[in-house]
Amino acid sequence: MTLSQRAIDDVELFTQIEIYSLIFLAIIAQIIILYNPKRDPEDIPIA
Repeated sequence: MTLSQRAIDDVELFTQIEIYSLIFLAIIAQIIILYNPKRDPEDIPIA
């Protein structure tokens, strides 16, 4: 295998890893944003 072909394969591998990590981070962000914790009525301040 030539050096240039190995470099291209490495770049493709890192691209795949980057895509999967971005998808994982997006799912985590959606869970954090959409999570609605149940609160006790006593904790809500009365304005």
